[in-house]
Amino acid sequence: MKLKNKLVLISVAGLTAVGLLAGGITYALFQNNVSNANNAFTAGSLQISTVRGDVPNVGPMFYTNTTGAPGTLPTGVWAPGDSNTRGLFLENTGSLDAKLKSITAKTADRSGNEVTSGLVYDADIAFANHANLIVWQLNWFDAKNATFPTGPITGGDMDLIMYMVNDGYNLWAAGNPNADPLKNPNASDQAVIAVNKYLLDNINTIRSAASVKGPVYQTATVQVTKMYETPMKGTVNQVLDVSSFKVITPPFGAEMLAFTVSFNLDTGNDMQGASGYFNFNTYWEQSKNN
Repeated sequence: MKLKNKLVLISVAGLTAVGLLAGGITYALFQNNVSNANNAFTAGSLQISTVRGDVPNVGPMFYTNTTGAPGTLPTGVWAPGDSNTRGLFLENTGSLDAKLKSITAKTADRSGNEVTSGLVYDADIAFANHANLIVWQLNWFDAKNATFPTGPITGGDMDLIMYMVNDGYNLWAAGNPNADPLKNPNASDQAVIAVNKYLLDNINTIRSAASVKGPVYQTATVQVTKMYETPMKGTVNQVLDVSSFKVITPPFGAEMLAFTVSFNLDTGNDMQGASGYFNFNTYWEQSKNN
């Protein structure tokens, strides 16, 4: 509406100027109209899906057992010192390039309904106070050509990758008990290097299935390109800015993030039998003009 008003004002100013130049004399003007019809303006869509096409039942990343929960990789009950890594597959099903801006974990109940108070909320916060969260950015990596090709990923590949990231980090942490990636950027860099080495040593034979249409990367492995470690309480109901990951996904493209949740070794008896529930949310914006 503001634009329309502005155009009208410009038009009036133009007519006034013509009148002054003509000295008030009225002229007959030759006129002709040319139309360029059927102009269409369609806004692009921004839509991110977490559904992998090769997995018939898609459930939460983390769950204790398979009773009543879709999936095949339960964590089992947690003990102090445990850590588990699960993957979040993110596909751009819209028509605009999408840029990942932030991640947050929302307190929830057993059914995934967000809660902001009450006993369930208190239990969620208690778990978050005793846990750490690591977010990893993962990419296919062509070691021969030192490039990051875009290739399909199967559910089986993804699950194996999550195990390897988890095991690689745990081995590094056990060998460096005094290192603190939360406070020391050098320790964070060392952890990334160690996990990448573990990935290279253990899953360098992962490649796209021959039955999948598209290129098959015979030299492909998976490489961690970024990591962000934080106490989980700093993510729960708050915004974790991951724009530094510079994740920009084109339409029909996909990204893979890994989430490692660690239960602190010094957790006390007050957490015995307690459960915590969270919804992990990713926030995206259009990349164009932003």
